[in-house]
Amino acid sequence: MNRFLFLPTLLVLGAFITARHLTYYWPGWYMRHLVPSGTGLRAWLFAAIRLIHDSFPVAESLESTVRMNSEAIKANITGPNREKLASAVSKLLQGGSIDLKRWVAGVDLSADRAG
Repeated sequence: MNRFLFLPTLLVLGAFITARHLTYYWPGWYMRHLVPSGTGLRAWLFAAIRLIHDSFPVAESLESTVRMNSEAIKANITGPNREKLASAVSKLLQGGSIDLKRWVAGVDLSADRAG
C-alpha cells in the first residue's frame, strides 16, 4: 500500500487538532484549558466574585479553595484590571443565574467547530 495514500487524511486531522487548540487561546476561554474540571472553574469564578463582593455566599466544600484562589487573583489583579473585573462581576451578577456547564459546552463546541 502506498504510504502517501493517508497523507491528506493526516493533514486534515492535524489541521483540526491545531485549530481546536488555538481556539482555547481566545480571551476568556483559556481558563477552560487551564482548569478542566467544573468544580475548579466554579471555585475560580466564585473567587473572582468574592474578591469584588465579600458577602457572596459560597458552599463550605469550596470555601478554602475559593479563599486561596481569591488571594491569587488579588495578588495579580490591580488598578485598571481590577476595575474591569469589578465591571464584569457586576454584569454577571445582574444577569441572573450562572450556568458553567452550558459555558463549558459552548467553549468546547466552538473549539470543535473551529477545528
